[in-house]
Amino acid sequence: MVEQEKIMSKQIIEAHPELFGEPPFDVKKTLIGFGFECSSFWMPILKKGFGDISKIVKKENIIDFRVRQVKEKFGGLRIYCDNDNDEIDKIVDRMEEEVSTVCEICGAGNAELRTEGWMVTRCDECQKDWFEKQYK
Repeated sequence: MVEQEKIMSKQIIEAHPELFGEPPFDVKKTLIGFGFECSSFWMPILKKGFGDISKIVKKENIIDFRVRQVKEKFGGLRIYCDNDNDEIDKIVDRMEEEVSTVCEICGAGNAELRTEGWMVTRCDECQKDWFEKQYK
């Protein structure tokens, strides 16, 4: 994970202890101590989404809700939670959908899932750059 991503994910985690818990994090129970393992360009979407989830958790007094891991997998966003509800699931689905068009490399909003080697979310320009570097 790049330093910028660590800083951004740490800020979101610290802003919402009702979602992530309090450090130190026990790796036998949660992987959130490693931060969010995804593109820094996805962080604004995560910040808003976790803010929305926080409002629900506080409003409904859901004391046993926890986000256990946030990462990129197969070119998409994956968020693993305990004790969520339908309203929270909709927000998680929204976040996963929103990042599906944001390039992991440059943040352009016209990205799509690519399957050249890894599965990644890249815009045409970043995909072209990657392809040219691979086959020079």
